[in-house]
Amino acid sequence: MKIRNEVSKSYTEMNEDFITKIKKGVFVKDTLYSEFLNEIVQRLAKENTEFPQIKNTKILLSFSDIPNAYAIGDDFIIVTLPLLKSINNEYELAFIIGHEIAHNILSHSYNGLLDYAQTVHSSEIKRQTRAIEKRKYDKGSYASALYKEIVYGKRKNSRKLEQQADSLGFLLYRKAFKGYEHYAIQSLETLDKIDFETDSLTIADYARFFSTEKLQFKAEWLNNDEISGYKYDKSVKYWLIDSLKTHADCALRTGFMKKEFQIHKTLEKKNTAIFDSVKKNSFYDYILGLFVIEDYGKSLYETLLFLKKEPENLYLKNLLYFNLVKIQEAQKAYTLNRHLDNVNPNFSQSYNRYLSFIRELRKSELNEFISYYSLQL
Repeated sequence: MKIRNEVSKSYTEMNEDFITKIKKGVFVKDTLYSEFLNEIVQRLAKENTEFPQIKNTKILLSFSDIPNAYAIGDDFIIVTLPLLKSINNEYELAFIIGHEIAHNILSHSYNGLLDYAQTVHSSEIKRQTRAIEKRKYDKGSYASALYKEIVYGKRKNSRKLEQQADSLGFLLYRKAFKGYEHYAIQSLETLDKIDFETDSLTIADYARFFSTEKLQFKAEWLNNDEISGYKYDKSVKYWLIDSLKTHADCALRTGFMKKEFQIHKTLEKKNTAIFDSVKKNSFYDYILGLFVIEDYGKSLYETLLFLKKEPENLYLKNLLYFNLVKIQEAQKAYTLNRHLDNVNPNFSQSYNRYLSFIRELRKSELNEFISYYSLQL
C-alpha cells in the first residue's frame, strides 16, 4: 500500500508540474517542428511494426536552457529547442528519438518511480536510518555514506537502463535508416561535447554593443576581481561528483555501442531543406525561449553572440532591448538572482565575464543602454 501511494504521489507531482509548464507557455506549437519530428516517428513506426505503440508517440517541443530529450511514459517524449540547434543532422536526432521511444517501450519511467518507492520504503533503508538517528556522534558522515550508497546504486542501474535504451533504440533506428548506422555513434559524440561553448564575447564585442554617444565603453568594466577571486569548495567530497555526470556516460555508451553492434561508417548524405530550416529557426526560438522561461541573463548573452553574426537583425535587437528591461526590473525588485546566473567555475570564461559585467553596471549606465536600444526599434 505504501509503495502504491508513493508511486501515485510521484505521478500526481509529475502531472502538476506538467500542467504548470503548459500554463507558463513552455511548450512550443509550430507546424515546421511538429511535421519534422512526426515524420521521424512515423518512419520509425513504419519499419518497426513489431512495436505498434511507436505510432502513438507524441513529441512535445519545449523551451529550455539545456539541450535535452527525455521520455516521460505514456508514449510522451520531450525534446528541447537547444537540442535541435545543437545536433548536426536529422539522423542524429532520429537515433535520439529512437532511444527515447525505447525508454517508453521498456517502461523505464514507471519502473523508475516504482524503484524509488521501493527504495524509500525498504526495511533495510529504514533500519539504517534508525541506526544513524541513534548515534551520538558522526551522524552526518554516516548519513552521507548511506546517501552515497543509494546514489551510486541508482547511477549503476541508470547506466544499465541507458544501455538497454541504446540497444533497442539502435535496432529501431537501423531498420528505419539503413546505411546510416554510424550516425547513431555520432549522435553520442555530439552529446558528449554539446555543452562546450563555440563562441565568446570579446572586448571588441562589448565596445560595439555597449557604447553610445553619451556613454562610451570603458575597458575597466571588464576588469573585475570576482572571477579570479571566486571562492568555491575544492575539498575532496565523500564521493566524486565527476563520476555522476551524465556526459561522462557518453564515452561509455559509445564504447558499448561500437562493441555491441560493430558499427562502421557507411553512407553520407546532405541535410534536407526541412532540417536546415528547423536548425536555423531553432536558434532564434531558443533565445526567445530563454526569455519566455524568464532566464533573461542567458537570453541576453545568447542574443549578443548571435548579433555578432547578424548585427542588423531587428528581431535580435528587440530581444536585446527587452532583456535589458527585464534585468532592470529584476534589479529594482531585488529578484535578479532568479533571472541571472552567478559567476560559477563551471561556466566558460566568456560567460562568467559577461555575468560579472552585467552585475557591475550602474543603474544610470543600464538606463542609458536601454534608452539607446529603444530608439533603434
